[in-house]
Amino acid sequence: MGKGEKRELASRLAVLIAHLLKGKFQPERQSRNWINTIKTQRKIVKSCLKGTTSLKNTLADNSFFDDAYNMGLARKLL
Repeated sequence: MGKGEKRELASRLAVLIAHLLKGKFQPERQSRNWINTIKTQRKIVKSCLKGTTSLKNTLADNSFFDDAYNMGLARKLL
């Protein structure tokens, strides 16, 4: 598994997390675009993980997920 695949997964998770946080903490501003982005990012993350044991193991690593969460949190604040 390459670094690019890890970066892609982290980026997709960050976008997903950012939109989930926006929906939770700003429900009055939630739009159809946010919902569509959540659906799309979930599909892409699932596709990235499908059949890739090494990416699944990477996702299970708490520090990787924490980094993706922090990236998503930073995006939410922008």
